[in-house]
Amino acid sequence: MRRLFVGASALVALAVACSPAAPATPGGSTDPAKPPVPQKLTWAAGLFVPSLHPFVSQSGTQRRYDIYDTTVDRKANGDIGPGVATAWKAIDAVTWELTIRQDMKFHDGSPLSAEDVAFSVNRAMEPDKRYGITARLTTWDRAELINPTTVRVITKAPDPIFLKRLALVSVLPKAYLERVGDDVFQNKPVGSGPYKVVDYRESTELRLEAFPDHPWRKPTLTEVVIKSVPEPSARLAGLRTGEVDLADQIPIEQGKAFEAQGFKVIAIQGGSSEGYQLDTVFGDQPIEGPTRDKRVRQAMNYAIDKEAIAKNIYQGYTRIEACQPIQPETFGFNPNLKPYPYDPAKAKQLLAEAGYPNGFTTQLRARRSSSEVEPVALFVQAQLRDIGISVEYQSIEQGLYSDMFNGRVARPPMFRPGLTNRPAHDADFALTWFSGQQRGGVRRYNNPEFDRYYLASQQEIDEKKRLELLQKALEVFCEDPPYLFLVEYAELIVLKGDIQGAEKRIDREQDLSALKRS
Repeated sequence: MRRLFVGASALVALAVACSPAAPATPGGSTDPAKPPVPQKLTWAAGLFVPSLHPFVSQSGTQRRYDIYDTTVDRKANGDIGPGVATAWKAIDAVTWELTIRQDMKFHDGSPLSAEDVAFSVNRAMEPDKRYGITARLTTWDRAELINPTTVRVITKAPDPIFLKRLALVSVLPKAYLERVGDDVFQNKPVGSGPYKVVDYRESTELRLEAFPDHPWRKPTLTEVVIKSVPEPSARLAGLRTGEVDLADQIPIEQGKAFEAQGFKVIAIQGGSSEGYQLDTVFGDQPIEGPTRDKRVRQAMNYAIDKEAIAKNIYQGYTRIEACQPIQPETFGFNPNLKPYPYDPAKAKQLLAEAGYPNGFTTQLRARRSSSEVEPVALFVQAQLRDIGISVEYQSIEQGLYSDMFNGRVARPPMFRPGLTNRPAHDADFALTWFSGQQRGGVRRYNNPEFDRYYLASQQEIDEKKRLELLQKALEVFCEDPPYLFLVEYAELIVLKGDIQGAEKRIDREQDLSALKRS
């Protein structure tokens, strides 16, 4: 991919992009003579992270239940703030300089240093390690230790979302990880976050203990137990019997009942789409079938009553998609775009203009990753049938979903990709899959006008200009939709009424150091 380099004036603007100094202490005991009153929290997790090593898998946040600190921190609303690095600036088009805190230590008592930061960045980029994080850092080249307080990260070309990528990099202890290796580390990790691992039973249970030496995050909860509870009914029962204080991935239809019983219910949207792909190409070959025609894809968007999905299936806990597969919290969101209105007559007219006055038959495949997936699919199936399109719906397992998403096997004309822009909350993370420069079966859309704006946005460092490019790309995406826009995916977190400090975080994982019992 050709890269465009910025001029001197743009570099001057970049160099002022620095963070404030160290964050303020958010709470905790101020009297060292008084030990904290023990407070325990039990969390029933619907999806337990597959590894405590933050680089191995991109599932969950890089904080991994607050065991780790990241190089820069992502706030509840997605903004970037200081973390292990207290300040940053661009030295030139491809060089960023980080100022590293000097008051931190790891859970084993060893000091956290700039050397650990440089090591962690380089380790995350190692292709031979086959880490999940590495695919997010392909625009980077290396990190260099400059002195005890300074690390430089050099990219291969200007990277407009450098800081968002940097927020993915947890800081790991160089000496310990090199001594024990990844296999041991992922079961016996050492981090610097406000909680340290006491006991870990792989994919079953994790026990954490507060780490009082954290310089700015002072936890009130002294013990946190996270249990893998994949069965929704068991999570619900745990909340009702009092055995569980917090549970995630609660079925949407249960939200109102828990609210009525005095529980706190937090609905988290932002980051993922419930919509469906409508491919126009598969690799280098155009799709053979009705959805190749733009008018057919537009008709399908007019045919769906998205308000009904939000109200009846998602119980009002979500928002309909505004003709784009990203959310208002995401950088690049175009506020001028409006949802396709529900207009079956318009849908039938477009089908007739495209040469399908009597409709056609097609297929839909979706992985049932939550309780809402199937009701939404059946609703869409019924609505499309009303305009003459017969949809054969089938639920698929993770393995086949992965093969279809990545083009290793043929995809059906309609496919639920589970499209997400997390954890960066940048339009690039969702739109990249529709780039005409994707290779092989991954390539699913071919619109030169979309590529003109989108590919330019990948090189544009000026934030205002980049926003304009992304919004223009989304205008093309809306008018020539390779997508059936539905609603934002939403999930519920339910907590006991005496738990304070919980908030709606777009990374979907609570800040444990902010929680306490009343």
